[in-house]
Formats: sequence, structure tokens, C-alpha cells
Amino acid sequence: MRIPDCINTPRLELRLLSARDAEEVLSYVLRNRSLLEPTEPKRTDDYWTLRGVRELLGDERRGALDSGRHIRYWIVHTQRFQVIGSVLLARVTRKPPAGCSLGYRLDREHLRRGYMKEALAAVLDWAFGDFGLERIEVNMMPRNTASRKTAASLGFRKCGITRDFLEINGTLEHHIRTELYREEWLCSRRNGLM
Repeated sequence: MRIPDCINTPRLELRLLSARDAEEVLSYVLRNRSLLEPTEPKRTDDYWTLRGVRELLGDERRGALDSGRHIRYWIVHTQRFQVIGSVLLARVTRKPPAGCSLGYRLDREHLRRGYMKEALAAVLDWAFGDFGLERIEVNMMPRNTASRKTAASLGFRKCGITRDFLEINGTLEHHIRTELYREEWLCSRRNGLM
């Protein structure tokens, strides 16, 4: 399965980045540190350094291209040429139903402008199309109302709650589990709902 280096939308480019893009990604994570820390797993101090970001990007790119089990697209605003977020397809499996877990984050300066929905729709089109996935899930903390609204607007439906699902900033957190199937996505696209 070929993994494209770039997926384009009208306002964004979703790119597989490499170590040479580390300064731009570091700028994004530092600008958004206070937004990211309470909603993500606890990071080592190295994560917030240029060396740490170079290593992360190199590992992510190799992992995406070698195994296709963990694919992060960085969201680049085409007018500003600035990294403003990312979309992650994690734990990709080819066992029926072929699927993955989807994660996403966006720069605080670009919230509520439709960028995340635009980026996710493009990734879902590719994931359910050429990449051949059948099911995608999004797990989110109950207090993350923005993420819950974004997932619901794309057709993700709640299918349960997983207790102590993931350690977020040092604390085990319950997560709402949502899912979307290929046929639901394709039907909504055909009917102009997305």
C-alpha cells in the first residue's frame, strides 16, 4: 500500500515530514505546549527540543514508510507555510476489519476555522479509499468537547467508554470510544453530507 508524502486540500497540505522539518515542528509544539500537555501522554524534556523533534520525525517517517502501522500527517497552512497541527493514524491493522485509531491536534491560533474538519476529511477519504481501511476509531477524553464535536461532525458514533484507557499527563484517563465505518463515510460523501 503506497503512503503518499502529501495530501492536499483547498487550504492545507498534509505532509509526512522528516528530520529536516524539525525547526517548524518544534515551533508548533512550543507555541502549543500549554494546550498539548494536559491532553497528551507525559513527554520527556527531550520532546521539547530540536534534537528530540528531529529524532521523533525521523522515527515517524521511517515507521510510516516501512510498516504503515503508525502514520502522522503534519498539517501545513498553505498560505502561511506553517505547521498548524497533525493527524495520526495509529495501530493500523490489516486484520479484518482493517482499521486504526485516529488522533488529531491543532494550533490554538487556528481553532474554530474548519481546518481540522478539512484535514480529517481528506485523510478519511484516503484511508477509506486507496489505503483500504474498513473501520476507524477515535478515543477522546469526555472533557474534550471540541474533539468530540469534530468527530461527531464527520459521522463518528459513540460505541462505548474505556476506563483508564490512556495515561494523559501522568494520570490514567477514561476515554469515549467512537467509530466510523467505510460504507458510512462513503455514503455520506456520495450524498454530499461531508
